[in-house]
Amino acid sequence: MFAKKLSFTLASIVITTSAYAARNSSDVQINAGYTNYSGFSDGAYDNNFNGGNLGVTYLYTLFNDMIAPVVGGGLNSQLMRYSFSNGNTLTLNSYEGVIKVGAKFELADNFNMFALVNAGYSFYNYFATSYNKGDENLKNTYSFGASLIGTYDLSESLNVGLGYTYNRRNLNVQNTNYNKDFQYNEHSANVIVGFNF
Repeated sequence: MFAKKLSFTLASIVITTSAYAARNSSDVQINAGYTNYSGFSDGAYDNNFNGGNLGVTYLYTLFNDMIAPVVGGGLNSQLMRYSFSNGNTLTLNSYEGVIKVGAKFELADNFNMFALVNAGYSFYNYFATSYNKGDENLKNTYSFGASLIGTYDLSESLNVGLGYTYNRRNLNVQNTNYNKDFQYNEHSANVIVGFNF
């Protein structure tokens, strides 16, 4: 339900701003990179989760200027693994819808910077361990944070760049004997390939 509301809100913003923007720009960015989860509440995991991420983001610049507002959203997936000292492993895979709002800065010819605030909700999660075959149910997997992205235009329609994202995440884990909320930090570093329309 929450994911549907996010999608409807994003679509409404894009349609409304399209009607009023005299000049506009749309960017589709494909990102891939490294992700780390750390700082779990209650010291639940003394080490870090490490893994990768893959995603796609649509960003709509409301007007072309040296500093311009941006709205957008996208999909992101993360595959994370935690290794215990006894050799057991825990794997977490999530697929998340994200809304982004912020600003685009034209710092120099062919070079742009995006500063964005993120809000996300995971619509699918998979949790598995090497030591417990019981069913785990993950709920309330949402995140809030910010991203900083720098891109360089190779042509009018193609750019490449680097990005960094910090999110504070929430996750609820449930099974027949267990029900607990975790809050933790996400740090992601990405390589980006973008297409401008």
